Amino acid sequence: MAELDLECKLSRNYALENVADSLAYLLIKATPNPTINFGSLPLNLGIVIDVSASMRGDKIRYAREASKFVVESLSPDDMVSVVIFSDDTRVVVPHSKAREKSTMLPAIDKIRPASGTRMYKGIETAAAEMRKAAGLSCINFMIILTDGETEGEEQCLSVVQQEMRNRFTISTFGIGDKYNERLLKAIADATLGKIYHLQTAEQIKAHFEAEVKAARAVMITNVTLNLSLADGVGLEEVNRIFPNSAKLESIIGADGKTYAVDINSLAINEPSYFGVKMVLPARASGPA
Repeated sequence: MAELDLECKLSRNYALENVADSLAYLLIKATPNPTINFGSLPLNLGIVIDVSASMRGDKIRYAREASKFVVESLSPDDMVSVVIFSDDTRVVVPHSKAREKSTMLPAIDKIRPASGTRMYKGIETAAAEMRKAAGLSCINFMIILTDGETEGEEQCLSVVQQEMRNRFTISTFGIGDKYNERLLKAIADATLGKIYHLQTAEQIKAHFEAEVKAARAVMITNVTLNLSLADGVGLEEVNRIFPNSAKLESIIGADGKTYAVDINSLAINEPSYFGVKMVLPARASGPA
């Protein structure tokens, strides 16, 4: 019995006669088989919070409340770590199972603003905490909350690239209108996460809750989509369309015709859609 139900649909069932480099599109729908009990995986959650001076007031207060709410919602076998960053970084809640909430919540309550913004240090430190779950079957999920620009943009992306091999999904949350939207989107896209644009601090809690709930719905992890193309057909790009859009990386096989595409994880009872863009060779008229 297949773990996945796959449906594929071509944009057209013909090729243009004697036209080289024409494009064709393939839509793939992937749904975990509803008749299989996949069980549930523990969540390995990393919460990364900007505590620069601009986060003073409602922003830091609502960030604390949202983080506490999420921690309280975790199951005993889930794992969590909380990291704050400004000029430097500090581990507020070291990586541990969510059974120790009595010590976690007071630690989160003590989070206060500082100065400066070096996000890459926060990501790096949080990833190191999350890697303590290496070897365990779990859902690796990181949340980053910030309201401004950061030093070391290239370093942020470098750290994220390194963690992609650990199958971390990172969702980013920007508050207000002064954060680096391009950077937050690049981080989310690279790890198949989402970016959230929050106008007010009051929105933090609801969106934190929604993202953690979505992460908990993941039933299949480490999923690779393998594509085998006909002679002469080239792969232009592969994109995830739903539940959120992102360009996916592909690795070409030794035969030059097969491609492996990392799609990370799939949620139960929710289809995921992928779009494949292909380049076709010139064909003479008649059947292929």
